[in-house]
Amino acid sequence: MIGLLFALYAISVGFILGGVGSFFGTIVSPFLPYSINVGMHPITSISFGIGLTSLGGVLIMIGSFYLTKLLYQGTIKYLRWNINIIKDRGDCKWPLKKLVLILISIVLISFGVGLLSLNRYGFSIYDSQGIHIDFNGIDIRDGDSSVNIGSRGIHVVDGG
Repeated sequence: MIGLLFALYAISVGFILGGVGSFFGTIVSPFLPYSINVGMHPITSISFGIGLTSLGGVLIMIGSFYLTKLLYQGTIKYLRWNINIIKDRGDCKWPLKKLVLILISIVLISFGVGLLSLNRYGFSIYDSQGIHIDFNGIDIRDGDSSVNIGSRGIHVVDGG
């Protein structure tokens, strides 16, 4: 969760710097000896600069602040809950055995559904270079030549 918050703050700062750079870069570009052309009209570049700055600065940064506050409050509640469990198990609304049983049930059900869907629908990985991977093995094709690696062994066909 902290990584997500860090990423949101980094995205926000990136949008702010990109917007400020687009705004001021367009304004000062006639006075610089070199210029980077992005193929946009100056009005478009200035508008995008203002938009990126306000999106990054106002919206994403404020959202990150609220998310940080919620994470902080949730962490405090979680620590208090853990302290209550350690001090006195009788005050806990959820008995620990029930909680563990529910979590194990959720894990078993989710893995069961995943394995059933894998068994029902299988998996298949295709590559644009002629590589195909699925339950039958690995199949590599190049023109008339092919290599198949599977449960029946390795089968090589030389088309050349």
